Amino acid sequence: MAFPGRIEREHWIAQAKLLAAGVDTVHSSAVKSGAIAIDDQADMPLSEDEANDLGAQLPALMPAVENEEKYAGTRPLGLAAPRGGKADDLKLIKGIGKQNEARLHGLGIWHFDQIAAWSAEHARWVGSYLAFAGRIEREQWIAQAKELAGGGTTEFARRAAAGLVKSSRDDGSRGQDNIEIVRPRE
Repeated sequence: MAFPGRIEREHWIAQAKLLAAGVDTVHSSAVKSGAIAIDDQADMPLSEDEANDLGAQLPALMPAVENEEKYAGTRPLGLAAPRGGKADDLKLIKGIGKQNEARLHGLGIWHFDQIAAWSAEHARWVGSYLAFAGRIEREQWIAQAKELAGGGTTEFARRAAAGLVKSSRDDGSRGQDNIEIVRPRE
């Protein structure tokens, strides 16, 4: 493509990983909102300062999990912290209670759109890692997450939000900031 170093300088791979994981970047959000026009100038290289600013705006990712390659499937991308400092209430997804929410946070899964972007291989890896193979598929976490990420709701989410699902109630001890360091079950 005749632009040596541009892919690295402009963080194309990091941006693509985030977008594939369902995570918008500052740039992709600006394009979607129309703040950045896709016109004849869109293919122009960024200046060094613009590229550095872009890189600084990309969210930090969770580090690799020890022995993550030994689990079936492919690990989904995890964020080091929730976007905007606030996680979604993952307990609105049937099958995710306080403990599973904390474990997902420990893997860097904070938002409905992250789960909504999972492939079958991602669901398989998380199920294998958390020692409940097949549960994610059975309980349709991905479909529920897609509905919730799009601003919709589900019958379960309505009941959980109303406090009618005991396992989804927040006891106030850790709130949405709960993070558990996940250790594989042997």
